[in-house]
Amino acid sequence: MSLYDENLEKEKDDIHIGAFIDGKVAGVLILTRLNAKDIKMRQVAVDDGLRGKNTGTKMVAFAEEHAREKGYTTMVLNARKTAVGFYEKLGYEKIGEEFPEINIPHYKMRKCL
Repeated sequence: MSLYDENLEKEKDDIHIGAFIDGKVAGVLILTRLNAKDIKMRQVAVDDGLRGKNTGTKMVAFAEEHAREKGYTTMVLNARKTAVGFYEKLGYEKIGEEFPEINIPHYKMRKCL
């Protein structure tokens, strides 16, 4: 990842969502518009010490509701192989085969909103 102007220009309209517990950041995610109907959820992270408190589930639900309100009909994401089960429980489906992203196994996933 880099902070060059051309990288930042592509991200200027991204939506950053954060979850907070007792005033501390518990989790984050970013939504990036792909086109008029599709939006991508990316860089989802929950603090290791705060997992198991439904923080990720609540952030994803909030992101989905926000996307629906803005008129998007499909949420897509690249899930780490270890997180596929989490997203499947939330109604996402794998599309395509496993692929490496930053040398970590991932799957493309999507959900109709």
